[in-house]
Amino acid sequence: MVDIPAIKFEDVKVASVEPRYKMWEYRGFQIWLTYAADRRKEVFDREMLKQQSLVEHLTHDLGVKNSSLKVLEGLVEPTTPWRRSVGLRKARGIVEILKTENKPKVAVMCCHRAVMEEIRGEFTDRRAVCVYYNSNPRNKTRAINRFLGEHECNVLIFHRDVAEHEPGLLDFSTIQDMIIAEADWRPEINAAAILRMHKRGQKLPQRVRFAGLDGSIDAKLQQTMKQHTRRIVTGFFDEPADEKETKEFVDPFAD
Repeated sequence: MVDIPAIKFEDVKVASVEPRYKMWEYRGFQIWLTYAADRRKEVFDREMLKQQSLVEHLTHDLGVKNSSLKVLEGLVEPTTPWRRSVGLRKARGIVEILKTENKPKVAVMCCHRAVMEEIRGEFTDRRAVCVYYNSNPRNKTRAINRFLGEHECNVLIFHRDVAEHEPGLLDFSTIQDMIIAEADWRPEINAAAILRMHKRGQKLPQRVRFAGLDGSIDAKLQQTMKQHTRRIVTGFFDEPADEKETKEFVDPFAD
């Protein structure tokens, strides 16, 4: 059996920064607002808060165990606008990480096209490329070849649907770093993206970071998805020594 270097999973928190444009100017929100009876800013903000509260209450009641994953999966569609807004607020922080560290090659996974474009828009040079699920196959291949082949292009931003439906298209076996900007609420999708990098032929240590919005429920959700995703990728369901959580109750009479 071929040994693959250990993969390190980390959490990173980024500050909330408003995106370049007003939220309702992004295409995804415009489509959503088409069906809204009232499009005023205060109504938009109130709806975002309502969706966030829904997630907060349910995750608080259910915790972060396996049973809560199905509930979160059911909330994906009802909370899509809020999740997109969170991703847009994280974009600037993720760009700062990418520019500050300036790693040779980094793959970034997103769940919303608007977030991908927001991150890509912060690079005025040719350092970043995007791979969308619905793009022309030739454009996808061209973007990936440019990322892997050109020295100055060191950031590839890809949509989670590519990892889910076209895993063979992505080959990250030569890179060491991945940032999950928006974790899918189905851990197996995150795992599919990471396994494009953590596979046979990889000879270097790797790192995957789950980016959470500081001070938001999103930070807790990203950490939760990190834990479940790590278990799928590594095949181990026991926490590593440096990631173990203190048990809530310790029986003094236990052996």
